[in-house]
Amino acid sequence: MRCTRISVTMGQRSRFYNALQEPTGSSQGPTHPRHLRPAAHWQTRIFSQGVILRRKRCIDPDTLRASFDLASVYFAQNDFQNAERLNRQVADVQARTIGRDHPDTLATLNNLGAILLRQQRYEEAAALNADLLQTRRRVLGETHPDTLRSLHQLGVSYMRLGRLDEAERLLISAKEGRRRIIGETHPGTILTISRLADLYVAQRRYEDAESQLLNAAEVLHLDGRSSSSASAFYAEGSEINIGKQLSELYRVWGQKAKAAEWSAKLTK
Repeated sequence: MRCTRISVTMGQRSRFYNALQEPTGSSQGPTHPRHLRPAAHWQTRIFSQGVILRRKRCIDPDTLRASFDLASVYFAQNDFQNAERLNRQVADVQARTIGRDHPDTLATLNNLGAILLRQQRYEEAAALNADLLQTRRRVLGETHPDTLRSLHQLGVSYMRLGRLDEAERLLISAKEGRRRIIGETHPGTILTISRLADLYVAQRRYEDAESQLLNAAEVLHLDGRSSSSASAFYAEGSEINIGKQLSELYRVWGQKAKAAEWSAKLTK
């Protein structure tokens, strides 16, 4: 059977990803109109060239990549139903053509796990992310950044299910691994620290949450002297504002003066 093909150059793909990334020093998220306009253009381009995965047995790699990109557009637009549908179709084709253990297939499954989390389908997300973590450990190794991403995502899944002890162990492992492999200022590391702090707040372990967030604030130089790390507030498509999180922590903790202090820093 002849493959359906779409021509997508590396430059076009790079521009697409740049359109969805957080610009330095900006508070714009992935759903800001600045990002949705080029994303919508990409969506129109894909459909205009006939990218339809349903019932296809043979898909050109560029077509598959473009369909994966379109699923990312849906995710950025909070259209989780279409994002899930397209990710499942891509994953099915990838499993048949390049194999279930191929890194690209695993990346699609990782995105599907994130979609299930956003839909609050935590049992499904936990099952998928647990299987994905096991596969990535076997295929990529314990310290690969993608394995650490799965470690983080499974920890978040367990946290949402109330399995807090298991979630804590996973998130601590993800945090330590990400610090070693991708660096302590990397948005992925900051995101894991943020989620670990969320877990501690849920357990009313306010001092532990404070320690995590203050360490992150120190790394990002969020002490009021510099705003150069504003873009590091955001990680992996989620709006992670460490200063705002500290302010909220102190509010819940009943420390009004510290809450006001961090709220004031956010306006500088």
